[in-house]
Amino acid sequence: MHTPKVSIIVPNYNYERYLPERLDSITQQTYKDFEIIILDDCSTDNSRKIIQDYATKEKRVSHIILNEQNSGSPFFQWKKGIDYAKGEYIWIAESDDSADMHFIEYLLNYMETYPQATLATSASIMIDKAGNILQKDYDHWKRRKYIHKREATIYNGGEFVCHNMYWRNWIYNASGVIFKKKAINEQALAALNMHYSGDWLFWINIAMQGKVIEVHKRLNHFRFHKNSVTQQGEFQGCLEDISIVNKLNSVLKIKRCKRIIRAGRFYRRTNKLQLSTKQKHDIYQQIKSTFNVNKSVAFMIDTISKCCSCLPSEKQDNIKGTAIPTHQ
Repeated sequence: MHTPKVSIIVPNYNYERYLPERLDSITQQTYKDFEIIILDDCSTDNSRKIIQDYATKEKRVSHIILNEQNSGSPFFQWKKGIDYAKGEYIWIAESDDSADMHFIEYLLNYMETYPQATLATSASIMIDKAGNILQKDYDHWKRRKYIHKREATIYNGGEFVCHNMYWRNWIYNASGVIFKKKAINEQALAALNMHYSGDWLFWINIAMQGKVIEVHKRLNHFRFHKNSVTQQGEFQGCLEDISIVNKLNSVLKIKRCKRIIRAGRFYRRTNKLQLSTKQKHDIYQQIKSTFNVNKSVAFMIDTISKCCSCLPSEKQDNIKGTAIPTHQ
C-alpha cells in the first residue's frame, strides 16, 4: 500500500460556512501525494454532512473522526490527527482558513532541498469572515525589511527560538506550516495539553530539532475573527505564556537583562487586559516569581530598550537568518 508523503489534518468545529472553501483549497493543490484526515469536534451546525459528502467523492480522505463530545481545545484535535498521520510531513489545515494552490509544492520543495529543516512556514494574507483582504501584517515585514530581498530564509532552530520565538509566537497560524512528523517529540506532544498557548510551545519544540525555513510569499489565507476570548481565557492564556517563557529561560542561555525586558512586556500586556483586580494581581505575582524582578524595574528597563539599540528588545534581537536561493 502506498504511503502518502504529506498528511493533511483538518480540525473543525462549527465552520460549515468555510469548510467547502478549505477542502477545495486542499484538493486543488498542485502537489498531489497526500492523505486527508478530517476531525470534527462535535459541531452543532451542518459540518458533519459537508464532511461526509466530501469524503464520498475524495478518495484521499483516509480518516474521519467525529467526536461525540467537544474536547474543549483545538490542540487535542491536533494530537488525535497526528496519531493517525502516516505521512513524512504534516500540514494542519485549520477549517476556517484557505491556501494558495502552490502552498504544499513551495514549502515541500524547500523542506526536501534542506532536509535538516524540521518545519517551513509561509507568510499569510489576512482575510475577514467574508473573505475580504485585511491590512493586518502578522509577518511584521515592516520590522524586518531585509526579507523583502529574499524569497526564503533558513535559520538554525535553536537561534530562531532564542531570538525570535522568545518574544512572541512568530509561527502564528498552523495553516501556514508544514513540519516533519519525526520531529514531534514527547515535549511537543505535552505542549498540546495546554488550552491556549500550546501551539507556541509545540512549534518551539519542533524548531529546536533542526532548522526553520520562512518562505516570504503569502501562500496561506488566515481568517481573522474578532477576539472572542473570555476573561478567564485571557487570564489562563497569560499564565500559560509566562510558563512557556520560563521554560525557555531554564533551557536557553538567556541573559539577565533580556529576561527583565521580557518581564516588562508581560507587565505591560497584563495592564491592558480586561481582567479583575485579583486576576491581575495573580499574574503580577507569577511574573515576579518567574523573572525575579518587580514591576517598576521591568517597566523602566523595557522602556529604555525601545530606544537603546544595545539592549535586546524584540526589534534588535530578531535574527536575520540566511537567505536561500529562489524557488525553481
